[in-house]
Amino acid sequence: MDSLEILKRMLSDNPPLSSRETETSVVCEWAGLSDEETKAFEKATLSEYAEGRPPTLPTIYRWTEFRWLERMKIDMSKLLHTDQEYLYSDDWDPTKQHQISTEILSDRERRGLRFVSVKTQVKQGVTTAVECLTTFVIRNVEMGE
Repeated sequence: MDSLEILKRMLSDNPPLSSRETETSVVCEWAGLSDEETKAFEKATLSEYAEGRPPTLPTIYRWTEFRWLERMKIDMSKLLHTDQEYLYSDDWDPTKQHQISTEILSDRERRGLRFVSVKTQVKQGVTTAVECLTTFVIRNVEMGE
């Protein structure tokens, strides 16, 4: 299986071990990544020459973010990705099981564009190992919707 196929499987066919949703968050448990999966991600994202783990490796855990977008009934064909930031702790070990939670930070409209900002935390035990901040823009929002 080539690197791109492994990456596709990781992102779409590898659901979380468990998940739960509340009014304010989406939380799931995710198995750790194998060395093969990490190397496939490195190759598919052209980050195989980065020191240590690939800087965007937590992208694999965006299931909770996309679950929020589904809950908000966002038309994915109108979605643009704008900002993404990863804040790492020194303790993150992608091979260990972790809990991922995503919450909406803001949801506002301006001139037919909807801006949705989310915060995703990747925890190992009680420690926040990675915090991901992401902003999406949804085009062509009807005023007042």
